[in-house]
Amino acid sequence: MCEEKLKKKIGLFLGCTPEWGGQFQYNLSLLDAFNKLPEDEYEISIAYTEIIWESYLSNLTCDKFYIPFAKLSYLFGILITLFNLPLKIWYKISPLIDPIANKVKKQNCDLWVFSSYSFTSYQMPIKSIGVVHDLMHRYERGFPEISSFRIYYWREKVFKKMCKYCQYIFVDSNLGKNQLMESYDIDNHKIFVMPFVIPDYIYQHNNIQNKKGSLTLPGKFIFYPAQFWKHKNHENLIYAFANVIKKYPNIHLVFTGSKKNYYNKIVTLIHELNIKENVHILGYVSNEEIVDIYRKAHVFIFPSFCGPTNIPPLEALALGCPVSVSDVYAMREQLSEAAIYFNPNSVSEIENSILSLLNDNKLRDSLRIKGYEIVKHYTQEVFNNRFRNTIKTIVSG
Repeated sequence: MCEEKLKKKIGLFLGCTPEWGGQFQYNLSLLDAFNKLPEDEYEISIAYTEIIWESYLSNLTCDKFYIPFAKLSYLFGILITLFNLPLKIWYKISPLIDPIANKVKKQNCDLWVFSSYSFTSYQMPIKSIGVVHDLMHRYERGFPEISSFRIYYWREKVFKKMCKYCQYIFVDSNLGKNQLMESYDIDNHKIFVMPFVIPDYIYQHNNIQNKKGSLTLPGKFIFYPAQFWKHKNHENLIYAFANVIKKYPNIHLVFTGSKKNYYNKIVTLIHELNIKENVHILGYVSNEEIVDIYRKAHVFIFPSFCGPTNIPPLEALALGCPVSVSDVYAMREQLSEAAIYFNPNSVSEIENSILSLLNDNKLRDSLRIKGYEIVKHYTQEVFNNRFRNTIKTIVSG
């Protein structure tokens, strides 16, 4: 009985869907980390707001409960955030009128981890950890999809309150930590670095051959997986690739990712440069298919303007594909010497990075070997150990 009393009870609030991309993968990483916590030290409670999570939770024996979307909770969250309503008063009354706060409060957890950035992380009368994956709305103001007035205003409101009212914040990198301190009034000791990890499906499908006829790929190609947002920088890559074709007419470029605000612009540019026969836009592909693409790609390129860090370059390294990435934010912190770097604003630097990997097999082999070493630091096991140590520090503090 005494041992049970010594246990700490912590909760995980899952609040996103697979469409969230990297954030969803981060949710999965945290879920696995929770599941691996020592049972003799922790009691786990998991709340989820989307039915899709039931398939991921079906084999877990911990306490778990579904919280359906509540318009009242959503309205309260917006009003509190936009109009700076006094949270001390709200904390006292929220369990009485807010269905989400009521259910979460009843769990009597010592700590809650909110795995996606949301106003929910600070609007409840509980001890909480929030997550801030990036502050690109501040640092990349030229892209409307991440920094329009509406998006900038809302993210500023949410992040400021998270930094003030959440007891702790998780970030993806040391640079992310510095940017958070630079941008908001938050103490250094409240921030913990919990990097992105390589998704499990990369390893699960690595030894599975692509089903015959499910995906047709060119013989030798460069691969870029990204939704067609302007900040993903498909445009400069297309210009650089058009120059590469002049020297390597048989090289191809493969894109995956859903259509976004810059898709039509990119398609038009491909036709204007008369390179449509060498460019392949596959749209959405399954996890199994994307692993197959990584394995067969001659070069992986990632010209995005944003960070601090990104998951796809890690996936490429794990599957032995030579990597070339934008020299922005914390990409060197993440990949070290396992990649070559270029200025994403420079078409010539992007072109030269591709050519260097096409021309130099020794460089490709060297990067591949270094990549295998780097990814050892970004496994789920490493993440779980870091998470366990972090939680131990927090709950014993």
